[in-house]
Amino acid sequence: MVTARPNEDSDVGYRTISRPLVELIDNSNLPVNIELLRPATYEALCKHLEEKRSGYYHIIHFDTHGALLSYENIQQKIKTNRFLFQRGYGLEDLEEYPGVKTFLIFEGATKGKAIPVEASELANLLTNQNIPVCILNACQSGKQIRGQGDGETRETRGQGDEEEAKNQEIIRETSLGSRLMAAGMQMVVAMGYSVTVSAAKLMMQQLYQHLFEEKEITTAIRLGRKELFNIKQRQAYFNYTIDLEDWLLPVTYYNRPVDLNLRNFEPKEEEKYWESIGSQYRAPSPEYGFIGRDLEILKIEKKLLEHNILLLQGMGGTGKTTLLNYLREWWQRTNFAVDLFYFGYDEKAWTLEQILFEIGKQVYRRFEQANFQTMNQAAQVQKLAKTLRTQNYVLMLDNLESVTGQQLAIQNTLTESEQKKIREFLNNLVGGKTKVVLGSRGGEEWLQNTFKNNIYRLQGLDPESRSVLAEKILERHVATNQRVKIRQDDNFQRLMKLLAGYPLAMEGGIS
Repeated sequence: MVTARPNEDSDVGYRTISRPLVELIDNSNLPVNIELLRPATYEALCKHLEEKRSGYYHIIHFDTHGALLSYENIQQKIKTNRFLFQRGYGLEDLEEYPGVKTFLIFEGATKGKAIPVEASELANLLTNQNIPVCILNACQSGKQIRGQGDGETRETRGQGDEEEAKNQEIIRETSLGSRLMAAGMQMVVAMGYSVTVSAAKLMMQQLYQHLFEEKEITTAIRLGRKELFNIKQRQAYFNYTIDLEDWLLPVTYYNRPVDLNLRNFEPKEEEKYWESIGSQYRAPSPEYGFIGRDLEILKIEKKLLEHNILLLQGMGGTGKTTLLNYLREWWQRTNFAVDLFYFGYDEKAWTLEQILFEIGKQVYRRFEQANFQTMNQAAQVQKLAKTLRTQNYVLMLDNLESVTGQQLAIQNTLTESEQKKIREFLNNLVGGKTKVVLGSRGGEEWLQNTFKNNIYRLQGLDPESRSVLAEKILERHVATNQRVKIRQDDNFQRLMKLLAGYPLAMEGGIS
């Protein structure tokens, strides 16, 4: 899945499509492995597909923006600094072209900078990948334009075979779906026009739910469209809902029955699969469920890709540990890391010796682990650092305010000598493949050389998420006929403003 959000907080929610999909996998009949591309750049996609063998994936899903753009549209977006002038890796400079072409929008290197990739370029990339199905919830990814023009749909009738042939060529130019079919896809699901976020979410949930119930993919698509027909309310601007007949928007292209070429597990494969599932971390569910934090997750991931050690800083009650526990599960489920290691200093004063022992148990097999444990600490540090630098793990050290005995912290302190050992170990990981997240209330100056200026300051929930949490709290503690009155009470509004979306404070303050 390629989920591109170039505008971050001014964009569609990061996990609007991917979170429900991952939750559906938990309840599916099929064993499903999902990889979320990070970063969602064209360069990352090229390199990722290059690493995988042909036929590795059954489905590729583009959860991105799409648009039909004229050359003049592109130039205007470059002038307003929304598109990058030089698109970069694997992409030639765009030559002037007549009419319009279809583009998918990938992330650039920084917020607000996007990279448009034209249909034929994406089709060329996917040629020979032998991926049977491509799903696009991008706007206008299946839109077709007849006749030359500035992007408006025009119908032509009865103008002779020559002009009809010309129009058909333009249709192939503008429809990303048809381009991907030419690249060898068995089926492409695209959107015929601009689609609302709520419609895309509903359609994709239904499609995957039925697919994971082992229905034929054509049946799954039909049932998804049927759900759009039966549930017409869509979220519009300013919290208004409108009724739309948008069940027509999903467009399906296919030239033969889809064969995902699935087979049953061999006994050893099945045992290994369920063993791996059983070893995955499951985050404890917060009192009212895990709410929001999509933007925070997006920004934290981007910061870790820029520099592999990050300080996650926030006051007590902001939900740092809850977020980190959730990320342990989310990152493992979406293949952000091979494995994750978590050490919370609210539990105990973890020394370097203990950290090395626990990580060594997970990364080394039995005989190598035994050999690792017999080494002196200096040798262990170098061997494990080499392993972590060259492989994609995540290491979390949480509640670090306890290490130095900060005020109001649980006093699991470490001596300066022990602090130095941990600092030197983390210094060995700077610039490597393993991502390190340091959670603390304070600035942790003693580790400054490791995370440098890579800090994410966690605040309260965003306005929409805090409203959701408040409603859940009210549902549990207040009778239905009293809730409307409470929501309209000025004192309740002042309380919400005072609590500022801090989950722990809200749970105590409202209840």
